[in-house]
Amino acid sequence: MRKPGRDKAAYELALAQAEAAYRLKPDPEILNTLGVAQYRAGKFQQALETLEKSRKLNPQGADTSADVAFLAMAQYRAGQVADARKNLNKLRETAKEMADDVEALGFLHEAETLIETVAGAK
Repeated sequence: MRKPGRDKAAYELALAQAEAAYRLKPDPEILNTLGVAQYRAGKFQQALETLEKSRKLNPQGADTSADVAFLAMAQYRAGQVADARKNLNKLRETAKEMADDVEALGFLHEAETLIETVAGAK
């Protein structure tokens, strides 16, 4: 679910599973997973709301590369371009500290591609 490019059915299944998991155990970590699933399923405004809620409920874990990347991408898709760019810059700083974290670098690349490449094409 964390990787782009899967088919829609896979993301819809992941979303249904994340929703069920959160109903069973409503904690901030699962809420973050739900936000990622919503983003991947194309439910950008819901994802933004869920990721913001997760961030507020889990301040100590709210700045991981995945949290910041998906929040930035959801902000961009929801039309909050300035906030998305701010979080992209924050993600870049986080990624510098995690140079050997392939997943973090993948999230950075995905966010940069969306926010800078797509935005530059408009």
